[in-house]
Amino acid sequence: MITIAEHVARRNKLLKSLDGAVALVFAGEQQGPGGKSKIDDNFVYLTGLRNEPGAVLMFDPKSDNPQRRIALFLKPSNPEMERWEGYRDPITSALKQRLGFTTIYRTNQLPGFVTTALRKRKHAACLHPFAVYPAAVSSDLNVFQQVAQRVPGVKIDDKTQLLTALRAVKSPAELKLIEHAARITELAYGQAIKHIRAGLNESQLQLALETVYKQQGGDIAY
Repeated sequence: MITIAEHVARRNKLLKSLDGAVALVFAGEQQGPGGKSKIDDNFVYLTGLRNEPGAVLMFDPKSDNPQRRIALFLKPSNPEMERWEGYRDPITSALKQRLGFTTIYRTNQLPGFVTTALRKRKHAACLHPFAVYPAAVSSDLNVFQQVAQRVPGVKIDDKTQLLTALRAVKSPAELKLIEHAARITELAYGQAIKHIRAGLNESQLQLALETVYKQQGGDIAY
């Protein structure tokens, strides 16, 4: 299990690697009311949060307030949507402690914070992978381009390999998880092999694999 302390250390390491540039990491949006969400892997790596679609992580290494150099922005509370998606906690000291953040805001405040930071810093760094034309631009580049249209002189750097490089070096906790996943995979395929026979269809074999993964507390990734 990856602890909150390790997620905090990852964020601090990234903060130091930005060379003073403002950066954003988006969790990704939910696909329609009650729809399934695919949270961005880099967002999960930095926060451990898999159930906060629409959230954004902001880095501002040169902020005068050390507590605002890393901030988490969560979607505003919506009682109607919470009937379907579940209750969302208010922003309190208890929530900050549980998530491992000193600063949490709502996403409707993000434009003001990003614009103010780039007026002062004039330096942004893209962390999300760039899209291939004519696909839509990445979420962070889209924000920085919009701010740059309103704030002259903003420089936008390509730092899209930064998180890839950080994630390539595995911690002891990550290595244990990889070993655990390998053991589950070995068990699952051993069980699947026992089921193979003439006339077996793919869905039956898939069920045999997924049953073992679920029993062992894992989730099949392909």
